[in-house]
Amino acid sequence: MKNSKRIIFVNRFFYPDISATSQILSELVFDLAEKGMTITVLTSRSAYDNTEVIFPEAEQIRGVEIIRAGSTRYSRTHYFGRLIDLVRFYVILSVELFKVVNASDILVCKTDPPLLLVIGVLIKKFKKCRLISWNQDLFPEIAATYFRHYPLKLL
Repeated sequence: MKNSKRIIFVNRFFYPDISATSQILSELVFDLAEKGMTITVLTSRSAYDNTEVIFPEAEQIRGVEIIRAGSTRYSRTHYFGRLIDLVRFYVILSVELFKVVNASDILVCKTDPPLLLVIGVLIKKFKKCRLISWNQDLFPEIAATYFRHYPLKLL
């Protein structure tokens, strides 16, 4: 029997994509669904390493509802195209989240792309759902180097 609460995960890439964040998320949600939890994943339709691959807009895999937001198919090597792709993904994803999220849901925003949590905070404000930030791909050595050169001054 499924739980009445649903967990909605948001990440740019998801199964069958092979990126690291996709693999970690996929393992978790398939396991949770197998244990009877109601899981939805909002993700992109594109693959991390191949702009020619376009995944279906919506599908059900191993008990997980997958909703894929449209995006452009610019190569990761073109900066401006990549920026356009990211902005379009944020806009379409925001619209999808407003349609899908309910007050009883738990929304889990990963860090790919980095500003997903901003969208999550807006959704939480309007939909009154619970929000969890799942931080991944953090590089503490960058912060350590930055603060070594620009010390933080506390008031």
